[in-house]
Amino acid sequence: MKTKIILLIMAVFLPLSFITLKADDDVLQTKIPLNRVFGENYEKGNRGIIALPIDCYYAAFLSIIQTNVSDNLGEITIEVLNTTTGETFYETFNSTLTPQHVLPISGSAGFYTITYTISGGDEYIGTYMLTD
Repeated sequence: MKTKIILLIMAVFLPLSFITLKADDDVLQTKIPLNRVFGENYEKGNRGIIALPIDCYYAAFLSIIQTNVSDNLGEITIEVLNTTTGETFYETFNSTLTPQHVLPISGSAGFYTITYTISGGDEYIGTYMLTD
């Protein structure tokens, strides 16, 4: 009778020791900080902190650049350049129809620059490094 109880307890609790789920999104995707390069429509005099309408992430497990757009910016062109290898990835999408966009890249090691060009003329630029 004791062995049955011990086996039952082990059957229930032993698998729980192997479950290691982590909620660290940093491991799964890395946010790429963007800087705004002002275009022709820039109004001088605003010195407050303005949240950028574009968020950019690199998801390592799929080798993709994920873009989230919070405002209607019109047509957006993405250019990703690996300055180490010379690879270029380029795509255009409409943020009105697709507020979340995915651009597959090779994921090879190197220093990457990513440029978002908005139909209004503004640009958002970010950099990140991938290692083996």
